[in-house]
Amino acid sequence: MAPVAPASTLPGRIALGVLVLLALATGPNTANGETTPAGVTLLTQLADRGDADAQYGLGTWYMENHASQSELEQARDWLLQAARQQHVHAMFRLGVMLNRFDSLRDEGQSMSWVRGAAEAGLADAQALFGMYLFQGLDGSTPDCDAAVGWLEKADAVGHETAQSNLVWVLATCPVENQRDGSRALRLAFDQVYRQGMKTANQMDNLAAAYAAAGDFLSAEVAQREALAIEQDPEVRAIFQEHLDSYLKREAWVEQPTPR
Repeated sequence: MAPVAPASTLPGRIALGVLVLLALATGPNTANGETTPAGVTLLTQLADRGDADAQYGLGTWYMENHASQSELEQARDWLLQAARQQHVHAMFRLGVMLNRFDSLRDEGQSMSWVRGAAEAGLADAQALFGMYLFQGLDGSTPDCDAAVGWLEKADAVGHETAQSNLVWVLATCPVENQRDGSRALRLAFDQVYRQGMKTANQMDNLAAAYAAAGDFLSAEVAQREALAIEQDPEVRAIFQEHLDSYLKREAWVEQPTPR
């Protein structure tokens, strides 16, 4: 195969983006007996030359199509090379990967890479890092105040789940003096009744906010509505635990991630 020229110009970067999409979307080049898409072969040539976009694309492809532990490790290694070049999406995806796969799990490194992407302004990373802080993912004490700050950043640019997660953090924070039931209730009420987001999860959030504000009767009503909407048995079991807490006149308090 002929050598591939570096995609260093703007048209070249666009071409590389198309190549990444093709690698992720196309099947193997079986006509030549190959099991890897031709686009991945081209990406590998670029990645070997140090192209961060190609390394990111290759890491993404291996992560989503891995058939063995060694291929999963290849995904991690390619993403790591791109992340070390400050490729923001690679930093984020690597952080997610290090928490998603048991065989690669490293909560401290996961938090570090996601934080780097969040500080670079990636909304998905800001929202996730906020939840990491709320959960105390790496074994540290949950920091809901910092979590709220990151979720607010993501919400300010319209992140899809940031505001809902903000309600949950404010209502259920395991650090008592960082809980804010009144603000959680204002946000949850706005989402459900002004924005019309009356889903099972939003009603579950609203119930938690009512309970955090001390209104257990309204919490019970909202939680029963969440149960009426939700169909998944596993989610319903979680919702029932929340309802049981409100029936005992106890707010639901989230627990830190177990070590």
